[in-house]
Amino acid sequence: MALRIAAIKAKDLEFLRNVRNDPLINEFLFNNANISKQKQRDWYKRYLKDDSTLIFVANDAVPVGYCQITNIDDKNHSCELGFCIAPEFQGKGYGKSLVMKTIKYTESKLHVHRIYVELLADNFRALGLYKECGFNFEGYLRHKVFKDGRYRDVVIMSQLNQVRSKPV
Repeated sequence: MALRIAAIKAKDLEFLRNVRNDPLINEFLFNNANISKQKQRDWYKRYLKDDSTLIFVANDAVPVGYCQITNIDDKNHSCELGFCIAPEFQGKGYGKSLVMKTIKYTESKLHVHRIYVELLADNFRALGLYKECGFNFEGYLRHKVFKDGRYRDVVIMSQLNQVRSKPV
């Protein structure tokens, strides 16, 4: 596996849209939005103006997934991380590799001290993966998400960059 990440470009929009609209992925997203091509294009225009979010496509000869760094907070040296691996590439180590690469990026390029994730409490595969990558459980946000006619709990996990003890 030679996983590489690159900033998203317009040519990646259809891949991102297909991944997010896949029922196996959508099950663990906070909303059920079926994203049209037009909604995706509109979102991309807004994304290009948003300096608190970065999105990368993960490639291993072909796109296999994506990661997003959101809520980038320069003052407090923190950000939120999220990722999706296309269903046909799951279970092959791409998720862990992508999360680790994203962590390294946030520490070296963004000088982040705290990285956190929020995920549905029943997303057990992602919970295990984040734990393997060094994230620690912080708590629950009870009934944070209303999806499929019911309230769902969200778990917060974080990881601190222990190398840098003082802000840059």
